[in-house]
Amino acid sequence: MINFSLKKFHGIIFLLAVTLAVLVRLLYITYAGGAITIEPDSQGYYSAGNFFTEDFLHNYFNTNRIPGYAMFTSLVISATGHGHPPYLSGKFFNGARSIIIVQTIAGVAGLIILYDLLLAIGISRAARVLFTLFTGLNIYQFIWEHAFLTTALFITFVTIILRLFVSLLKKPAARTGGLFIAASVSAFLLRPAGLVIPFILLPFVWLRHKTKKVFILIATLLCVYSAVPGSHIAMNRWLYNFKGLSINTDFAVFGRILRFNIPVDAASSVHPLYDEVVSYRAAGGNISIPWYFFVAYNNEIYSRMDELKAFDRLVLQHQFPEFTKTMIGDIPGAFSDTDVSGVLYRAGRPGITRSFFDTLVRIYASIQKMSVIFLILFPCSVWLYIKKQSVLHTFLLAVGLMEMYQLVSTLVYGGSWDMAGHMITTQTYLFFFCFWWVGRTISWIRRHVIQ
Repeated sequence: MINFSLKKFHGIIFLLAVTLAVLVRLLYITYAGGAITIEPDSQGYYSAGNFFTEDFLHNYFNTNRIPGYAMFTSLVISATGHGHPPYLSGKFFNGARSIIIVQTIAGVAGLIILYDLLLAIGISRAARVLFTLFTGLNIYQFIWEHAFLTTALFITFVTIILRLFVSLLKKPAARTGGLFIAASVSAFLLRPAGLVIPFILLPFVWLRHKTKKVFILIATLLCVYSAVPGSHIAMNRWLYNFKGLSINTDFAVFGRILRFNIPVDAASSVHPLYDEVVSYRAAGGNISIPWYFFVAYNNEIYSRMDELKAFDRLVLQHQFPEFTKTMIGDIPGAFSDTDVSGVLYRAGRPGITRSFFDTLVRIYASIQKMSVIFLILFPCSVWLYIKKQSVLHTFLLAVGLMEMYQLVSTLVYGGSWDMAGHMITTQTYLFFFCFWWVGRTISWIRRHVIQ
């Protein structure tokens, strides 16, 4: 009799899982014809990346875009020999194909790091392989590798950060801490919504060890990290007399005020913006996204950012309960919004390949909608952590808190018009969190109910 052992073939099965994820990506590249998806934000990233032909200082410190992705795209396109061609020109698209290649490689590397992360927190062999394969086939993630947006690279950096976080939990070391901060800075420069992640994760390292040495290490790491966004705030004040990190937060808050018709009488002293908002509403202007409002007034608001900030502040001071109410009302939508039609490529004629990708969309969309159970499961992780501060329990609570932050960030920045694109950045760990708890619940039922 042949003694078949899964352990002997575990490495081969893992390689097959990664290979399948690669093949699906290659199939999608062929299906989409190697075309890169352009979104309204893409132009902002590209124009901010003109580091080699214009003033570097003003391109790097930019109130509209944090420079990480702009630098990345500029370097990749320049490396193809196209320099910095005009936006949407033939040379631009030729160079942009290289961005797809790099982002795809980063996505596959992220899968390998994810597997190692699951190993580090004690997940079983079979579960590691299955979840890595499940993530590798997640069309809601790999389609972003074809977009001229920060999402794909940010997803990979989140995985790198969490892997280094687990290493710090096990053994706090300056070298690992330095790598953690380097990855966190890179993630922040790609997507400023990731600003808070180190402040969520690093305190858990001290809480696990509770020594003076570890406290000094964590405090030092947070100070070094804080210097990066701090320098951007300082330079924005010096170069543009703008008080803040990015104008996008002000835009997002304004968009929610506009969309949900929140009263703005408290900002009646802010002229001419108050008068413009009142007139725009009275005329029945499109309030689905704030961009339409800015276009209606010839984008003049970009030169009046202090005015917009003052407007937002006054409205929030007097209408904060109403503002919060609109966010709470959007919570179910943050989990159920699965519209990625702006990024997903669809060929003109139906076929086997299109049907395959459409099936993946339906499967992962359904799982995303069911992940709303996270809101019920999160308190369970708090209880589990209080009961025992193991690496796995700490990881679950830390990921839960990170997901809570992502939810709030989505409600603010997504503003009901792009919540799917925001929730996707930490979707891997939202799914992991939910799957782990569902698996634990099933195991408990088997032990205590069925038997």
